[in-house]
Amino acid sequence: MGKLEELKSHLKRGKIYRRTELMEWSKSVDRHIHSLLNDGTLKKALPWNVLLP
Repeated sequence: MGKLEELKSHLKRGKIYRRTELMEWSKSVDRHIHSLLNDGTLKKALPWNVLLP
């Protein structure tokens, strides 16, 4: 399992995540957030928050 898939496995639907929360599971959090936003897994909620719809 890749690091991005590992991060995805920790995410729960309907929850809003702060960047700092995702740092617990990813050393490359900015790159992973960008990838997850681009593939539609995450949506931007606020400037520092992302949502898993």
